[in-house]
Amino acid sequence: MEPKGNQDPPFEFWYGRYIYVLAASANGERKVVDHRIEYYRTTDKELDKDKWGFRAKILALLKK
Repeated sequence: MEPKGNQDPPFEFWYGRYIYVLAASANGERKVVDHRIEYYRTTDKELDKDKWGFRAKILALLKK
C-alpha cells in the first residue's frame, strides 16, 4: 500500500515495512536488515517524522 503523492503513509505501510525488517533480523539476514535500514534512513523522509514510532523500532534493529 504505497502512499500517493504527498500523502502521509498510513500506519499499515510502516507496520509492513517494520515486520519485513524484523523477520529478516530474526532469520539472521543481516545484509537484508542493514540494506533496508540504510535505504529507509536515506530515502524515506516520512520515517524521520516517526509519526507511528517505527523509526525508533527499526533503528533499534541495528543494535542487534
